[in-house]
Amino acid sequence: MRCALLIALLVVAAVAVPSAATDSLYVVSITPSADSVNHQESESVKLRGSDAITVTFNRPVIPLGSDYADGELPAELVPFTLEGSAVPGRVRWVTTYMARFDADVPWPAEVRLRLQVKHDLVSHDGLHVDCSASPCDASFHSAPLAMSVGRVSSAVADELTDGRWAANIAPYGSDPHSAEVVWEWPHDAVVQVNFNSPVSLRLIEQSMVLRDREDHSALFPLRFEWCDEELHVPEHARRCVALSQSKASAVHLAVDQRAELLLPQRVQFHEYSSESSLDLLAQVSGIYSFRFPFTLPEDNYARFYRFQLWLRHGLDAHSSLEDVRECISITPELPLTVRQREAAVLELEAPFAPATSYRIAVKSCPSVLDGFGLPLLECDVTVRTSAWPTFVAGASFGDVTSLERSDAVAELTTFARVAGGADAPPRGMADVHVSAVQPDRVRELIVALNQRQDQATPWEGAVTAAVDRSLEVSEATLQEVGVDVSALHDVSSLLLLQQYESYYGGRFQLSSRALSFTSLSVVFIVDSSGSPAKAWVTNTATGEAVVGAQVTVFACPWNPSLHDVRSVAHGITSNLGVAELELEPTYDRMYAVVQARDETLFVDAVPRMYTAAAQPLKAAMTLDRGIYKPGDRVLVKGYVRASDAPGDIPPQRDFSLTVVWNNAHGQVSDEVAIDSEFGAFSSELTVPADASYGMHYLTLHDASSGRSCGAVGALVADPRPPTVKLNETALGPVYVPGAGVSLELATRTYVGTPVPNADVSLQWRLQRGASASGRGHRNPSGMVFGCGWTSPEAVAPPSHLALADESRALSNAAGEMTRTTAEGGVLDFVFSLEDEEAAPVEGDTITVDAEWVGPTGELTQDSVTLTVAPTELRLGVQPSVEQPLPGFQFGVYLSLEKVSGEQVIGRPVSVALYAWDGATPIVPDGDSGKLVAAGGLPIDDVFEEIAVCTGAVSDGGVSSMCSLVMPSTGAYVVVAEALLESGQTVATTYPVGKTEAEWEERPLDGLGNSLQLHTDQPTYAVGDSATLRFYSPFPRATALVIIGNAHGKKTWMRQVLGGEAELSVDVDKEHCTGGCHVLVCMAAPRAQSLELPVDVPLSPLFDPFAPMTVVAEAAIAVRDEARALPPLSLSLAESVVAPERETVDLTVSVSAPVSEDGYNELELCVFVVDQAWLDMRPAPTPDLPAVFSTDLLDYLSTSTVANTFALNSGYEQARDIFRRRMQRNQWVTPEDWPVRPRYWGGSSLDMTDEAYFATLTTRITPIPYTSRPNYYLDEEEDFELAGGGGMIDELLPEAAAADDGNKAGRPPSPAPLPSAAGGDARIGSASDSAATPDISGSNAVRHQTSPTAFHAVAERVELSAQLSAVISLPVPANVGSYAVRVFAVSKHSSFAFAHTEMTVRKPVNLNADMPRIGRVGDRVMVGATVTVADPQFHGAVVVRMRSDCSRVAFLEEPEKSFEVQPHSDGAAPVEVQFAALLKELGTGEVEVEAVQLVDGRERVLDAIGTGVEVLPPQQEVFVSTSMALRAAGDRREWDEGIAMPPALPGTGLLSLEAAVGFLPSVVSYARTLDHYRPYMSALDVVCSLVPRVALHPYPGEMPVRAQAEQRFEHSLHLLKGLTDASYGLQWLLPVRSPSYAPWLDAVALHVANRARAALGSSAVPAALSSVWASALEQGVYARVDADPNHNFVDFELLADTYLALGVEWTPQRHSSLLSLSRLLEHVDELSMAGKAKVALAHVYAPHHTHDQVVGNIAELLLSSIRFVCIPSSLLPLLLPFAPSSSSSSSSLL
Repeated sequence: MRCALLIALLVVAAVAVPSAATDSLYVVSITPSADSVNHQESESVKLRGSDAITVTFNRPVIPLGSDYADGELPAELVPFTLEGSAVPGRVRWVTTYMARFDADVPWPAEVRLRLQVKHDLVSHDGLHVDCSASPCDASFHSAPLAMSVGRVSSAVADELTDGRWAANIAPYGSDPHSAEVVWEWPHDAVVQVNFNSPVSLRLIEQSMVLRDREDHSALFPLRFEWCDEELHVPEHARRCVALSQSKASAVHLAVDQRAELLLPQRVQFHEYSSESSLDLLAQVSGIYSFRFPFTLPEDNYARFYRFQLWLRHGLDAHSSLEDVRECISITPELPLTVRQREAAVLELEAPFAPATSYRIAVKSCPSVLDGFGLPLLECDVTVRTSAWPTFVAGASFGDVTSLERSDAVAELTTFARVAGGADAPPRGMADVHVSAVQPDRVRELIVALNQRQDQATPWEGAVTAAVDRSLEVSEATLQEVGVDVSALHDVSSLLLLQQYESYYGGRFQLSSRALSFTSLSVVFIVDSSGSPAKAWVTNTATGEAVVGAQVTVFACPWNPSLHDVRSVAHGITSNLGVAELELEPTYDRMYAVVQARDETLFVDAVPRMYTAAAQPLKAAMTLDRGIYKPGDRVLVKGYVRASDAPGDIPPQRDFSLTVVWNNAHGQVSDEVAIDSEFGAFSSELTVPADASYGMHYLTLHDASSGRSCGAVGALVADPRPPTVKLNETALGPVYVPGAGVSLELATRTYVGTPVPNADVSLQWRLQRGASASGRGHRNPSGMVFGCGWTSPEAVAPPSHLALADESRALSNAAGEMTRTTAEGGVLDFVFSLEDEEAAPVEGDTITVDAEWVGPTGELTQDSVTLTVAPTELRLGVQPSVEQPLPGFQFGVYLSLEKVSGEQVIGRPVSVALYAWDGATPIVPDGDSGKLVAAGGLPIDDVFEEIAVCTGAVSDGGVSSMCSLVMPSTGAYVVVAEALLESGQTVATTYPVGKTEAEWEERPLDGLGNSLQLHTDQPTYAVGDSATLRFYSPFPRATALVIIGNAHGKKTWMRQVLGGEAELSVDVDKEHCTGGCHVLVCMAAPRAQSLELPVDVPLSPLFDPFAPMTVVAEAAIAVRDEARALPPLSLSLAESVVAPERETVDLTVSVSAPVSEDGYNELELCVFVVDQAWLDMRPAPTPDLPAVFSTDLLDYLSTSTVANTFALNSGYEQARDIFRRRMQRNQWVTPEDWPVRPRYWGGSSLDMTDEAYFATLTTRITPIPYTSRPNYYLDEEEDFELAGGGGMIDELLPEAAAADDGNKAGRPPSPAPLPSAAGGDARIGSASDSAATPDISGSNAVRHQTSPTAFHAVAERVELSAQLSAVISLPVPANVGSYAVRVFAVSKHSSFAFAHTEMTVRKPVNLNADMPRIGRVGDRVMVGATVTVADPQFHGAVVVRMRSDCSRVAFLEEPEKSFEVQPHSDGAAPVEVQFAALLKELGTGEVEVEAVQLVDGRERVLDAIGTGVEVLPPQQEVFVSTSMALRAAGDRREWDEGIAMPPALPGTGLLSLEAAVGFLPSVVSYARTLDHYRPYMSALDVVCSLVPRVALHPYPGEMPVRAQAEQRFEHSLHLLKGLTDASYGLQWLLPVRSPSYAPWLDAVALHVANRARAALGSSAVPAALSSVWASALEQGVYARVDADPNHNFVDFELLADTYLALGVEWTPQRHSSLLSLSRLLEHVDELSMAGKAKVALAHVYAPHHTHDQVVGNIAELLLSSIRFVCIPSSLLPLLLPFAPSSSSSSSSLL
């Protein structure tokens, strides 16, 4: 036993304590108290949330350690009673002075209790409690019960209003300022009542009533249920009750009858609470009479000519709008039009004038009825209209930068209606400025475009126009101001448009925009390989390439000066029209200017160049297994190749394999040598005895580059490998709706014998899938896999539609069941959920988790996931264009795949196009799977077949394409069906086309994604020819084709005609090794762009004959066939062998001949590993051919000026539309004036005038949002932590049982700590290093050995003429199942992997069944399991044990026998155990043998030697206490009691530590680091430097100091690897794509500065700090550049920057945004940590003279600090400092 006592003294402010004698026990405080919760003094204190009730005494009451045991506190240690409370909870001692009560649940409402300190309480030193010195009792209460109505739902009201009904909108005549809500309660409604505390449904039902508001004796029967959303909450915690009027009763609420829902006071509502203290009321009403709820406030101002009113219950079908019109009058009188826009929305239209009051009166009209049949009653409202809107608005060019040069716009127009004002530009100042820009002024143009708009000024010499501000707005005068630019077109094709625009609060700012009137178009192509970017310039009039054009790219930061604009690239177009540009990586904004002849095209959409840092080497590693125990060997096999040429073995260089097993000891390295012939290496590491539990990463470092090139993870835990195995297998590929699926459960031992009659628990989870929420699902390629149904509103099979009709939502579900395996250990059964409330439907997913507690208490698990579908195949369809146009040929691509994703190639598919009504569902027939219309009618009988595609087959590629054409506008549906071999049909549908009404609502505004490339094969080999097929939407176009990868690209042009087109490309070695991209840019000239065979409405902003450019890209996957060896086959001479055998032969064969030299000689890595260990966590098995396949695909980024191109006609039509609308309707404002189509949602210009005017309305009653329930919304998904397999949770020590391992149903124990002697505290079977000695001398005794029974990590073999080699494998000594895994590599870097299985067993087999943890004095059960594998074996088996009695003594006769009967598959395992006592420290060696009497003589069947490590009887126990000290000079004695735990003499140690101040915090943090997992981020590594620096000022020897010093050096080494020379510190290893992380650099630099100040200038390498400082600066600049508003406000980062770089730092860029003065202006916006950083930055200044600054910040800190919990990211702030002056502000800080 070793017990360490840590006593921490907390220095706090002086507390008032009673002046009582020191020789008495009294109460210092009881909290919460009136003072502690800021209450006035009262008799009772309110409890909130999870408040703990704490009693603090003046001296120790219990001895330290006496309450260490788990469970309830013994009654004699409980110091107080709680009277009147039924709330469950637990009393515990926080220190020996303080006891607290914690409730198990948050304090419920209406709790009233009294705390009373026990009068017979005695302190540890025998003093009785004195209640005269201070009170010994206190009263507490919780909040009163509160009740509210959360929601009222009515299916009838929703139906009448199409979902626009709400119960909480007040009726006509209500006070609009009243806060009271009266809920409307239709007869069918369900009222959700919420409480602020848990309630009992039974008690609420007994007490709650619904009564008439006036006549309290008139009651209405109610029905009580839990709310649906509460059903997943434990019943004792539910707070929501659903009420409805009883359908069985004839008494219901009448129209307008006011009632109240009452829960009276003094009733019991929950078992934990007292009676309610208040009457709780909710006001309700019967359905409201038919009046419009005019409840708007008096100061409401209406706009527009249309007012909308809410029809609370809709309109009766027989009530006409003409009748409604006759019931409504307007004063002053105006002509009135009445419309019904929706079921619940009525619209009034009249020519309302501005700034005028109107009275709208409704008279009673018995002939006008609402949906409930109630007549319209009298009501009225007065509405005042607002004044005419004011504005100054020109065209919203948005991202438009170019317009057509031909017929260029002669005048740029601005509309205005303004009045003079302080925020408007002064009278006489021009509002619009247009300047011609010559090429030599492009830099000035870029400056103007990037200036802050509130600081910009117009160019001198611009053509201008001004708005007249002398007019009165009340005259509704619309001004049209035009700027004539026709003369400017002759000067330059590039114009600068500057105009004042209103923004926040009506103020004006000057916006600047560049407009090119040009016939040039350009496409930019930039890749990530660093090769030159390309600019393809074409002529929009001819579509041809422009030769000799000058292309210049500029870059600049935000808000630049003229010298900040720099030219970064220049090129001249070739005869292909392509200019190559050497761009530089930059975060600056990039612009381009294209000059050809007399034209200038300005482009502001140049993609940036990004290049990733090259990784020279690539490594892949595998381990012998996935999980290890301390002391185990880790066998590593690795392969290294060049990244850009994976066939190349790197030249000889130094490599090291590093791992951190324990943070305290730092990094362990193993130098490895790479084989020059095979590029492979082998390594062996040992897991140290004190390794931390968790994942550890073995990283391969290249000494030449200093970079890591690969890593592999090894989990360290304390596993107990299982002896039995559970397999769960789905015998069918899918769960068939209505039928289910067959599952097989198999329970077996690892020696292959069955375990019959095993009870297997099955937990299933039903996850609603795509069919429950939409048409189908899309895979990453865009293919739509429908399940054979189509509907525009609710796309779902009939089962879903039926559920919707019943107003029920499909939700996820879960459940469990138990099944028992049969005699052979196998059970086949039909798993079906058809009897569940909502059965699975197509598209759902079911997960079935199986658990089985084996014969020795082992928990084994397996799981299957099932897709719900009628067949395992699903048919996918993808059109060649997203929305095909009528009369326009489009293609359909088909894909047939299994639910696993495997493609089914070559299956005939029938495809047909049908005219469709857009509403009738097309669903699969339940028997055949063929698609039928609603009612089961064949599709041909219901819809007209338009076209059929014959000869289509499934492959998802070119050969599967079908060509179809929609003959006219209208709704159509593509129907695809494939007949399977089973006779079943799998089908899907895809709706296409739009009706004329839909076309009118959303006219054609562009081509969308009109160009898609499809390859004819999924993969290719170098030397193949790839065919790409696509549909061209243009009659004639010029196509630029680029093919290539990071090594190079080639370019050519070709002419493409409209319709179906093919492109053939050579997959050559130069451009396609490792994969390549094919990029097609098509440019169509004016009048050749798009022909429309069928007229459809066009957006005024879209001209189908305008020039167009489209871009498409396809990736060609190229197989690296050289990386894969022909498949290996493995053959064991015997698959079942006895452990007595020494060897067994393994034949390794190559399945196909290999001809080249070097392929016949292979290097093999062979692992033979216990399968039980691999089942706990699989070994990492990389796909070596895939890992080392050449991959040279780079990232392509394209932009085309076509995306910023607008039409002159579009501009002019938009101007004409707004002019017309503003003349017709004075309320119209052209604030949103687009000039090109908006593909994300259309434009108001696409609407008809009437449709647009209909959107301009004012609601003069409340109108609720649509509240239709979403029947297809899934519940919140349950997320699970990813692990390494079913049993991985059992591997970590937290799950280990205290007595004998991971046996199910036994409580867990804490993880064992290292013993006092530093030995290994984790006990299992045996370690790798040595077997347990044989104490019997018998050679027949098997000893438990390593799970990796055999490894040959560098076995060179030469294949024989038969292409095979034989390897002799040693037979493992352990019985069980073994995986034989073989990795092979040739000298030509070809790889292969194969595996097989071997079973090692005897006729009768023993497996040790020993405790995982044993301690001196423990009584344990030891023994073995006996498994009979011989089906003919029978008779009595005797099991006996022998031990070295000095450590393990048996408490019973260690011999038992049992009978074995013959069994066809062998017998189930039998557990045989004996009671034993563990007596002494050390290894208790045990031998177990199974014998049989044959002819009176014993025959040994099996014998094993094992042992148990006997540890000290008590782990280290750390207990702590604390006390409050006065901040004064008087001396206080602290009495403390200590209770010694039971211990054997001589086995324990008691140490006492006491500390006060800053030092304990640092020591505690340093110790905490010892228990951390290996560092996973750079922040962890930086923070690990803190302890050494923080401990430096403290003299004396401390154990943590040496650890901190060792950790400091190790962490510096890690930081070097984490630092990129250009981008600074990176977050994680390995660093693949470095990027700036300025905050991380700042933290590291601050710690480095403190370390040098404390430890000397050499503590941290200056070069490392220099890199961090440079990266910090550049990272901050990049953040400013990337800010879209160019108004840097990340003051937290700025505080970090000045703390790291010092207050003397002067930014070289963005100096005004990053200045120290600006930071100080905003210091009050910083977090507490940010304020502290600013103050420390000043204190650390070499010449600290900032007392006022520091003092002000310190005051801010002191005024805001309440309670501080410091996260690890702020630990660097704990570093001590020595201020350069002794100023008061520094001392205060």
